[in-house]
Amino acid sequence: MEPSHVCLNGSLADLAIQDVLQILALGGKTGHLSLETPAGAGALVFRQGRVVASVENGGPLLPSRVASFAGFEGEALVRERITSFVHRLARCRRGEFTFKASAIQAGAATGGAPAPGIDVIDLLIDVAWRLEGETREKTSATSRDVA
Repeated sequence: MEPSHVCLNGSLADLAIQDVLQILALGGKTGHLSLETPAGAGALVFRQGRVVASVENGGPLLPSRVASFAGFEGEALVRERITSFVHRLARCRRGEFTFKASAIQAGAATGGAPAPGIDVIDLLIDVAWRLEGETREKTSATSRDVA
């Protein structure tokens, strides 16, 4: 079995996290994306171009498929955690990223069905809505302050 190898690395000054995620999704990559930024460090785990887990600042790995956490729908909770992590990084223009591909690319293991995990485009749409909401709130607060 081959060890993991770096297939993409760089600076967020050159390539935004949103662009990196799209590259990995469109390439159907399997592996993990490590991130070091002033807003935090962590990693996203990919399987066939979909986010299946996240790790933040040395915390525990949370897979995208979990049954429940004390009455909460597990998948929704993990999706919120992953979305919040990417949202914090979306404004970062400083930091480094490294994607290490897994030695085993999961191919037809899902029988043609989408791989489990979160679709990157859906994730980026959620992040864009949050960023737009923040912009609207700031604009609204500024206009109230001026009036």
